Amino acid sequence: MKSILFPATFFLLLSAAEGLSFPAFRLPRPFKPKVSERPPNEVLEICWGDKKLSIAPRRLPTLIEYFRVCTNAVYVLSPAEEPLMLSILRNKIYNALPDVNKAYLYSVVSYDEVRGVEYALSNVENLMTEKGIPLAESKDARWLKIHTNATRTPDAPEPNPCKDLVVLDGVDKVTNQSIKFIPTPYQDDLVKPQYMAIPFSKHFLYEINSRDSVGVLRRYYTLSEQCLATFSAKDVARFKENLYEVILAKFLPVVKENPHRIIPAYGGILAILTDLMECLGNSTSEADSGLATNIQFKPVVSSRNKKVKGKSSSGPGEGEKKKNSKGNKIMKEGER
Repeated sequence: MKSILFPATFFLLLSAAEGLSFPAFRLPRPFKPKVSERPPNEVLEICWGDKKLSIAPRRLPTLIEYFRVCTNAVYVLSPAEEPLMLSILRNKIYNALPDVNKAYLYSVVSYDEVRGVEYALSNVENLMTEKGIPLAESKDARWLKIHTNATRTPDAPEPNPCKDLVVLDGVDKVTNQSIKFIPTPYQDDLVKPQYMAIPFSKHFLYEINSRDSVGVLRRYYTLSEQCLATFSAKDVARFKENLYEVILAKFLPVVKENPHRIIPAYGGILAILTDLMECLGNSTSEADSGLATNIQFKPVVSSRNKKVKGKSSSGPGEGEKKKNSKGNKIMKEGER
């Protein structure tokens, strides 16, 4: 089988550097060759070159396609070329994951697109395993930047945002005023969480690595904001400040420790944090964030379960005569 000749620059491994500036190097037009064809140099340089790439979120599917093309190109390499070329390609895709993950956390790329990058990495690693090529540790060499300042579509208003949430009544200890409150999400572990509890009124427990958890944080934030806005602006501000502290303390450390790990449930969390920072401005600090500690919580009591004078939700009150199934009065003892 004929071997592809790759320029020497394609064998360069990238070195980590701080404060990288990304030149205006853009993806070439989509290219779908046959398996046995040699891709254009522009495509090969993306997979094996040392250029930094800066792209818009909408171009990520094109980049994923080039990963596939480069993986197929490996099939026409000579046995002597395969180990080095596959190792470089694997490291290139692996080192793209932190920026792809960041774009997902900002809600500018979809979960399916992120999975496309993970799938491309899995294909190369499986091929290396089949050929007995060891998976060497990869240096964290940043080469990809996905713009995260894309305009996000505002969330559509919900007709009844409170019906899907657990809403609590509370009393502020400082002002002694009644408030409405929605609990913040809770994870089963601060270091390696597996499950997340979100105060939805029906389904509230989610496995954070499951596809079923995609978008739950964004929906929780949207519904909570819209729900509390129907009661008081102060309730909304209190909720946002509390959520801001929870994300900083319990969610971001997990993201920081696992930059290559795509967590489905975390999609949009940096977009939420950005919105919270814009809403709170510079007023949020450790000293100011104690609002939540001044609150006493009690469950919301539905109006149909409230006790009415002379009546009880469990049965008729004193002095009220019962009726049987036929509508006839049942006389109390002593009334016969």
